[in-house]
Order: sequence, then C-alpha cells, then structure tokens
Amino acid sequence: VLLTLVFMALLRIKSPEQLSAHAPGEFGRVLGLDRAPETKTVRRKLAELGARGQALELQGAFAERWATEQPELLGFLYVDGHVRPYNGRKYTLPKTHVPRRRLCMPATTDYWVNDAFGDPVFYVTAPGNEKLLAVLEAAVLPEVRDLVGRRRVTLVMDRECWSPARFRDWSERGFDVLT
Repeated sequence: VLLTLVFMALLRIKSPEQLSAHAPGEFGRVLGLDRAPETKTVRRKLAELGARGQALELQGAFAERWATEQPELLGFLYVDGHVRPYNGRKYTLPKTHVPRRRLCMPATTDYWVNDAFGDPVFYVTAPGNEKLLAVLEAAVLPEVRDLVGRRRVTLVMDRECWSPARFRDWSERGFDVLT
C-alpha cells in the first residue's frame, strides 16, 4: 500500500478514486504485483494510517534524517507561506485571500522550510492564519535550531517578515536573514 501511495504521487494521481482510470494490471506490474490494490483498499488503509495520528512524528524523523545526512544544505533555509483553502464544515476558520481563486475564503497557511536546493525540509501549518513572524517565533525557529544545532543559519524570506527589531533578536540567537 505504501508503494502504491508513492507511485500515485510520482504519477500525480491525487486521490484513490483516480486509480480506477488506470489499468490495474499495468499499475500492479510497476508495484511488483499481479494487480494494483483497489480504490476501497487504498482508501481503507489511508484511513487506518491517518487514525494513528503519527504524521508529525514521521515528518520530524524525515527532517532529522535529511539534516544529519546533508548538514551543509541547511546553511540557507528558504521560508515561504502557501495558502490552502478549507472547504469543510467542521471548523470555522478566518477568511484570507486565496491567490489561486482570486477571492477571500476560509483557509489556513502552511509555511514551508526548504533547503539550499529548494527541497522541502519541513512545514508548519499556522493555526488560524497567523502571520509569518508569529509562526517563525513559535514553531519554525525552534525546529530549525533542533535540526542544525548551534551553528548559524541564514533564513531567506519574502517581505512579509520585515522587522528590524526581530532581525536583531534573531541575529543574537544565531540566525541571519535575507529578505
């Protein structure tokens, strides 16, 4: 099932329902099986994996592994926010501008931290559309410090994070800033 999910991502198959558009025999051969798992099997296994609630631990383990394998790539870290619209009814989220749709709607913002090559290291989902400075202070900088240790790191961000007072504070804490 994990291989199925990996190959779905590589083939840009975004949901288990889209598996029905691909020949199960051919997709199964890629996986080393007679047939690919059915849509309902993939959906059920995804629900089981999600019910464990260990996504953050998995993300942290991957980030730690990448940081120890190639620490030189963590000298420059690119931080950027991406708005993700919310269409559910379970939560009431504040409205924010969604550039893709050119309108304001309930959404959250994911702040991605990428290494020197632009590959993702980790991301943080802002609770209730917090601004970049607040998310940096509360979640991103502590996580970066855990990954790189005591060495200096340069954070590359857009103009949303502009704050000379914070830049001074971050410099004292071992972070350089490019905006």
